Amino acid sequence: MIDDTWARFKCCALPTCGWAYYDTTKSRTKRWCSMRTCGARSKARRYYERPR
Repeated sequence: MIDDTWARFKCCALPTCGWAYYDTTKSRTKRWCSMRTCGARSKARRYYERPR
């Protein structure tokens, strides 16, 4: 907690995931535990919800 590493410990933004991860990005803006699974699912869901 002293070296501010706890601020980088986050939960995945996908509500059905539930995994926690350590954000290693410089800007501390990572949202998903894995872009291959959770990020792709979230982006695909948003794409198919858009009106055509």
